[in-house]
Amino acid sequence: MTTSTTRENKTWYWISIILLLALWELTARLVGKEIIIPSLPSVGKELWKILRSPSAWQVIGGTLRRIGLTFLLDLVLALLLGIPAGLYPKVEQALRPIESSARTVPTMGIALLAIIWLDSEGAPYLVSSLIVFPILYRSVVDGILNMDPHLAAFHRVHRVGKGKTLRHFYIPSLLPFLKTGAIASLGLLFKVMVTAEVLSQPKHAVGTIFQIERSQLNTAAVMAWCVFMIVLSSLFELLIKNLGRLRGRRAWEVLNGN
Repeated sequence: MTTSTTRENKTWYWISIILLLALWELTARLVGKEIIIPSLPSVGKELWKILRSPSAWQVIGGTLRRIGLTFLLDLVLALLLGIPAGLYPKVEQALRPIESSARTVPTMGIALLAIIWLDSEGAPYLVSSLIVFPILYRSVVDGILNMDPHLAAFHRVHRVGKGKTLRHFYIPSLLPFLKTGAIASLGLLFKVMVTAEVLSQPKHAVGTIFQIERSQLNTAAVMAWCVFMIVLSSLFELLIKNLGRLRGRRAWEVLNGN
């Protein structure tokens, strides 16, 4: 993609954001009720309060900790199960019912069951894991299935050690698929985690603050927290894209002996 095309795409991206904000403010003025659709200045004031409040950052840290732990645990589990499933069709068939169940289970249903089974702190982890794990698992399986068979044969014929094969072949081949799966799952993880927190209301959680502000009919604060989480999720997705690009470039250099 050329530089001019990239610049043009970014221009349209910001134009879209400006139009959405203008539509938001116009709708708020037409409705004329802050409790239904708050104006942009009202949301901006609440957003500024969030940014200046130490307790708000403590809440954000609690939710980010849950998101980070859930993502890491699901990633490790996806690798442990996805690699053998990609290499051995029988393993994939044995794990397919688990994958299908995790993909199709109603989010609200598992959230309610998690609240019954676990305490308020543990429920968000279970709910989020069941939503995110199938995406990461399938990314790993697809990465294994789409590996270059000639390179795999080369490693077998020349009896390359398992450690070197993993480091120089499997991981570089998996990276593009893991990057795609991570980006797809991360935004979903933010949404599901906050939703689970709203229901279970753990300590130091954005979802708990959502529930408190809703009970006080502070719609502007709810919208401000929504905007903040959207921006935060986008920043993390951007971080993964850049890390994936750097790791992918490094993997290519390793494969070429540089």
